[in-house]
Amino acid sequence: MDLNVCAACGEWSDDFVVAAEEAVLVCAACGQRRPFARLPLFALTGPSGAGKSAVATILAGQLEQCVVLEQDLLWLPDQLDPADEHRQFRRLWLRLVAALHQNGRPVLLCGTVVPGQLEACPERRLVGPIHYLALVCEDAELEARLRARPAGRGWTQEKLAQMLAFNQRVKDNAATTVPPMQLLDTGGCGVQDSAARVRAWVLEQLVASPSGADGGGLPGHTMTKQAGAHGGSGDRYGMDRRRYALRTSIAGRSWRSRSPKSCRATACFKHRRMSRRLLPSAVRRAA
Repeated sequence: MDLNVCAACGEWSDDFVVAAEEAVLVCAACGQRRPFARLPLFALTGPSGAGKSAVATILAGQLEQCVVLEQDLLWLPDQLDPADEHRQFRRLWLRLVAALHQNGRPVLLCGTVVPGQLEACPERRLVGPIHYLALVCEDAELEARLRARPAGRGWTQEKLAQMLAFNQRVKDNAATTVPPMQLLDTGGCGVQDSAARVRAWVLEQLVASPSGADGGGLPGHTMTKQAGAHGGSGDRYGMDRRRYALRTSIAGRSWRSRSPKSCRATACFKHRRMSRRLLPSAVRRAA
């Protein structure tokens, strides 16, 4: 599904007109109004060597509530223009994420990014709240991990210094970016433990985004908050025609949502206003 193409007149446009307070695209050419699903995006970021790709590999088979993707999949020659913080690369990813959301599941995108690089894109309006979790670790451990990579990856002393500096900038600025990033120190813990902690974070955000919506759903697919059930204090989220399965335990609480299999899953999450701000310097991807 390409949200850039009007289903009525067939015009393509990247000048998105989104109705106020609604997840409805309005065609600039013919005025057709098109509801769409605007779900959360989970950005797993941080410096190279912090464990993003390793965690993504594990979560792809364990986090059925989300589509788990590695950002570097689209790191292709025609996307490597460094102008304006690799803006075209970021825009492409937001378009793809928005299209995937129409299938009813949020996306966990794993790759180095800072909030301002996504928040500044026009496609940002197609996605619900973006939650940022940055994996970091101590400089000595990060350097050891990067030096252990194959020589063909090109980790020169200069690139190592740049990545260590970025690691420190993430730690120093995580609380002041807009929106802020949460930090997860992967130092001294195995990849399985890191993956479990990331999974718990994602599920916690899903449960905490709940009660109303950012208007992001399709007609007949509204999310409501109901009284806790299934033993213990919890919330149960229902959707009018369909609820996708979500069952896990977070901090001793049980969460569950389910629905008939015959209907398409969508979800509505409350939209959060986010301003644009970049970290002190550009993020460059090391080979």
